[in-house]
Amino acid sequence: MKIVVIGNCQARPVASILQKTGEFEILDTIILHLASNSEALKHNHIIETADFIITQNTADNFAVDHLRSSALKDAFGEKVIIWPNIFYAGQQPFIRYFTVNGIGRLFGPLEAMHDLRIFWDWWEKTYGASIRPEISDHEFSSVMKANSLSELKHREQACDVSISDVIEEHGENEKLFFTFNHPRLRLLNEVCRRILSNIGTNKSVIHENLDDKEPLSRFIVPSAWATPEGPRETYVGNDFTLETGGRLIMRNERKNYTVDELRDAFFQCYDHAKEDLKLENIRFTPNLKISPA
Repeated sequence: MKIVVIGNCQARPVASILQKTGEFEILDTIILHLASNSEALKHNHIIETADFIITQNTADNFAVDHLRSSALKDAFGEKVIIWPNIFYAGQQPFIRYFTVNGIGRLFGPLEAMHDLRIFWDWWEKTYGASIRPEISDHEFSSVMKANSLSELKHREQACDVSISDVIEEHGENEKLFFTFNHPRLRLLNEVCRRILSNIGTNKSVIHENLDDKEPLSRFIVPSAWATPEGPRETYVGNDFTLETGGRLIMRNERKNYTVDELRDAFFQCYDHAKEDLKLENIRFTPNLKISPA
């Protein structure tokens, strides 16, 4: 059987897992955030050739018209299997993308990801005023878990397979994510097992090979889950340099950070970008009904 897999950064690992079953010819993997409307003819040729279209759920206003999951479902019916964006902020409740007006994504030692706790500390040290929410970190984490799980379940209503039940059952005692949008193989394998069940193939179980390299482990960020992380925890990010004129140059080289090193690195970046870091100019993603203001 010929299949095409469509999705975000999770799509290539999903395609690789499905290919390892020996049941499929992978026609292509279409990455949603890299696609454009100008590629419609090329994409449609691939899609029309496939026996099954394994597509990640998108909003009905997704910018690339021909890759909207609802449009694909309308056009190709049962050939389309919609899977969810495995996005859950409950295990990394303080991690956010910072988008700054006039600059775009603000980069630092974890690429575009930031730990709100470190940012709040920097703000208080710099301006002498607290912008922390008036709840404890534990309460903050609890609200984020509940909100994020609810959001995922809502998105899954448009999908043929789900994964929120696994997260809900195991999220308190098992590390399932490296970042909120980078799940471990454990979850990717389970989604693939459910995709296979929808296809109806006899290859109903994918055995996890613990020796396999985790495909989405490029960044490892501070987390909050059942096993508390201590001061010796190591995080994986990028090396960077600070240059005159407010520029921050990212290097692609991986760099390991201790808790203290990560904090110091973020403080350097925030000091460097201080003139642009006004709360009204920053959009925090995900928001999920909690903001640091």
